[in-house]
Amino acid sequence: MSKNLPTFTICFGACAAVIACSAIQGCSGASRGAEVTGPYLHPTLQRPHRPLVALTPMPPPPEKMKPRIDDRSPKPRTAARPAPSMVARDAAGGYRLPPLAANIDIRRSEIVKSVIRLLGVRRSFDDRSFLGHVLKVNDLLPKGAGAATFTAADFLTIARSQGRMTTPSAALPGDIVLFRCVEACGYPPGDPIAAGVVERVYGERLEFIAYVDSRVRRCYSGGKAPRRGTMPVKELVGLVSIGR
Repeated sequence: MSKNLPTFTICFGACAAVIACSAIQGCSGASRGAEVTGPYLHPTLQRPHRPLVALTPMPPPPEKMKPRIDDRSPKPRTAARPAPSMVARDAAGGYRLPPLAANIDIRRSEIVKSVIRLLGVRRSFDDRSFLGHVLKVNDLLPKGAGAATFTAADFLTIARSQGRMTTPSAALPGDIVLFRCVEACGYPPGDPIAAGVVERVYGERLEFIAYVDSRVRRCYSGGKAPRRGTMPVKELVGLVSIGR
């Protein structure tokens, strides 16, 4: 027993040393496992490297601020533009009725056909010009004039100033006849002068198509009625040649 004591002591001491080392390593390993270092922190939990910048920009220094423009300052007034019909009436010399170019007979026939297609149309020209529509579709509307508001009175003023008037005996199909309106001859309401397009001439009788009594219909002046349903017109104001 005494002989084995040193060996037992040596073994016991070695075992104790091993246990102590294991305990020390375990403690140190646990400590390292529980430690949380900076690189493993969530970005929102880390301390910022520099101060945060304000979201709203800072105003510029007083000496660099732009002068403020007062929008409430009074603006210069401009004259209101008159309606197209008033322009034509007040400045007749500024408008010119375009004459027919080549193939005058063909153009006259086209004008007559354009109004024949409108026969029977009701109430379509109560608030717009029948004459302005006819001139526009045939490329005869004076430049700058509005088709919806170009009246027969405007047309008469321009035609007289440019020497475009003619006589019933010299009238040809496609010419424009101006007459005294009896009832509902279109825009503007109550205008005493209306307009139509000459369809044919038989001796003293002038036949034309116009907008009368809120309807596009055949009319005539002079002589006997050509056919049933044609409306008589007693007073002509003038005839305008479109071929001059």
